Amino acid sequence: SLRRAKVLLPRAISALAVHRGLVYAGGSFVAAYVEPRTAAEEAAIAGGTGLARNRVLRYDGDAVEPLGAGANGDVFALVEIRGLLAVGGAFTEVYQRSGPAVKSGGLALWDEERGVWSAVPGLGEEGLTGIVITLAALGPLLFVGARFDRFSVATARFAGVAVYDAASREWAPLGAGVTGGDTNALLPVCKSGEPPSRHSGCGDAGYDLYVGGGFSAAGGADANSIARWDGTAWWPAGTFDGPVHALALHGGWVYAGGVFATASFNGGAVVAGNLARG
Repeated sequence: SLRRAKVLLPRAISALAVHRGLVYAGGSFVAAYVEPRTAAEEAAIAGGTGLARNRVLRYDGDAVEPLGAGANGDVFALVEIRGLLAVGGAFTEVYQRSGPAVKSGGLALWDEERGVWSAVPGLGEEGLTGIVITLAALGPLLFVGARFDRFSVATARFAGVAVYDAASREWAPLGAGVTGGDTNALLPVCKSGEPPSRHSGCGDAGYDLYVGGGFSAAGGADANSIARWDGTAWWPAGTFDGPVHALALHGGWVYAGGVFATASFNGGAVVAGNLARG
């Protein structure tokens, strides 16, 4: 049954992830309130003062803890990769518990074991210039859906989506990327049909990356809200008359959720009502 959590947040949560057995949350909140147990805690809630958490926190079912001193803008995406937590959003800096800020751009890494933030390597002093909307991990690969700054030397070659290899510490574009709208959802799938390994991903079998959003082209060709990247080239994956916001794999089917009335796969249109599979 659904139960209320013991933590209260006065502003939105946009992302959740499980990392090292605990729940992490990101969003637009700057403070958090633990379910009151004392008169002082009741007074804090009544007075509008809470625990400063600055848009990202860790929750163990009883208490909330900050990740350093948080970020200076909203957090939209969280995903675990190689023992670290990747955090994406509309921020430019993240803050340690003490000391100077980390200039991360819209993507940063949190090391829970050491309790420190770091920028993702390979993009220069300012980090990822742009707003990260969605993240997905596959072994050492971190897929990033974002509004990249096309005027920045570090991100000008990326359109809608890019990939970072944590093993080689190198970034790469996905061909010509997706254009004409945002990337909202990423779903990596092993071509073998087997579940990916946390450490090696899909191995030699290779992967397909399904990308959903509000874009109109992928790889320079028409693509209405959904497309598939096979590791070397873009392919159509259907046509939607509105944006896709979520993707999931179950039973060999790719499910897409969003704001659309119809969806078309292999030329056959169906009334979808915001949810379709193909």
